[in-house]
Amino acid sequence: MANLAELYLSGKGGAKLKLVKSCEWMEKYLTSDSIEKEPDTIKKILHEYGVFLLGARTSVMVQPQQELPIEMRDAKKACQLLERAGNEFNCMDSIKMLGGGLYMTGQHPQVPRDYDKGMYWFMKGAQNGDGQSAFQLAMTYKCGLIPVNRELEAKWLQIADKLGYHEAKQMLSIEKKQLLSKGEARKRLKELNKEKNITEYLTTDETRACSNPHCNNVEKGNKHFSFCTRCKHTKYCSKQCQTIHWKKGGHKEECSLLEKNKEILKENNRNSVLPEAKICFNPDCCKKEKKDSKLLRCSRCKTARYCSRECQLAHFRGGHKKVCKQVFDYMEEANKLLEKLG
Repeated sequence: MANLAELYLSGKGGAKLKLVKSCEWMEKYLTSDSIEKEPDTIKKILHEYGVFLLGARTSVMVQPQQELPIEMRDAKKACQLLERAGNEFNCMDSIKMLGGGLYMTGQHPQVPRDYDKGMYWFMKGAQNGDGQSAFQLAMTYKCGLIPVNRELEAKWLQIADKLGYHEAKQMLSIEKKQLLSKGEARKRLKELNKEKNITEYLTTDETRACSNPHCNNVEKGNKHFSFCTRCKHTKYCSKQCQTIHWKKGGHKEECSLLEKNKEILKENNRNSVLPEAKICFNPDCCKKEKKDSKLLRCSRCKTARYCSRECQLAHFRGGHKKVCKQVFDYMEEANKLLEKLG
């Protein structure tokens, strides 16, 4: 079954290239209980089948390229196959795709963005020795996709550096220069609270690059690229790139979904700015820190600050409990990895 799947996928051995046939044999191989299966073959088929179910094309080395008909694609099943490849067989291709390519970015219109899952797969990649995954996890704690945590960011940058990812060392050296002053952070929060056009305050790394996946241009200054006027999320260096992304890159299908996510962008920016503003983290309070009275700091996550125990308790019950546990777990794992790496 595995051999037939490979022959139909490669078009070799007298077989014609037929992606549909290849995937049918992959399905039979994975669901059959009557054959002895090699772990490497299972891992390979889980990943390949998952990728094709997401809508990927066959290799550029094999012509003409093919992709599964739309009615055969299944994003939910694809993610299940990729997760199995990553969890059971430590398939790095699947691990990287699940983290950076699917759950964290939300680039696939049928795969909902899930930061918790994205972070899990970044950590899984780091545990398997991938420096880029550790770096991406550090950037998650830096860019506001979740509440910013400078300690965890630094820990995972150190891990990325020890795993040989060269950008991590550079980021560690310039990190302190990028922090906002207390006054600047408070001003930004005030603007965000009344801002309707969130595009003026986008700060996440993903907004710096042209959204056309076939373009490598990166924005050098504020307001240099143009936003999609509908969703205010994708960004382009030219009208040509915007047209390509709309017609061929899938943005036509995802634009309406992204339009609903503008409030998420605002929250991302609040997450980035809040630690520098030195105000109470309880959203119903937001009292400023005074010179003669320092804010209380959460002893577990070491980031959230409060003007009183009452505000700390209210914020903990209002959602900080989950964040706190996640920070603790990821700090523990970072310390274990750093100890292991020496």
